[in-house]
Amino acid sequence: MRAIFWRSCSRVTGVAFPVSALALFFTPHAAEWELALCATAVTTGGAWIYARGRPRRIMARAMRRR
Repeated sequence: MRAIFWRSCSRVTGVAFPVSALALFFTPHAAEWELALCATAVTTGGAWIYARGRPRRIMARAMRRR
């Protein structure tokens, strides 16, 4: 169950990060929502990097217990 959770989190953030980064690239300067979009891009990028490697560690730990 945990591996499914981490895999779905990785997929969602894997889509949200490029979309928010691309939207930030095309955002005009001094837009009022530029800071929120920047925070979203940084947060989803970090979450994607973290969640991307997490299922491998969970599965490796489960295989050692057997």
